[in-house]
Amino acid sequence: MSDRLTPTQIEKLKAALRYIFGILVEPMALELAAHGTVIMAMKQIYSDLDASLAAARESPVVRESVRKRFHEPLEKFLQQVSEAALEEETLQQWLQNLRPTDWRN
Repeated sequence: MSDRLTPTQIEKLKAALRYIFGILVEPMALELAAHGTVIMAMKQIYSDLDASLAAARESPVVRESVRKRFHEPLEKFLQQVSEAALEEETLQQWLQNLRPTDWRN
C-alpha cells in the first residue's frame, strides 16, 4: 500500500485547509492588523504602551484564557483522533466549535 495521498484525499485536505484559513487564520490576521494599527497610533500618545502590552502578554489570567479557548479543545480533538479514524464530520464539528465569534475575548 502506498503512503501517498490519493487525488480525492488531496482535494479533501486542500478544502479543509481553505476552511481553516477562512474561518481562523484570515480573520485573526485581520484583527491583529487592525489592533497593530491602533497600537501604533496610541504609542504617539502613551509612551508606556509597550510595557503595558508586555505585562498583559505575561498575565496568568490572559494565558489561562488562551489555553482554555484553544489548547483544551485541541487536546480533546487530538484525543478523538487517537481513539478513532478521523472522519470528515469530526473535523468540521471541531472547527465549528473552535471558531471564535469575537477575537477580543
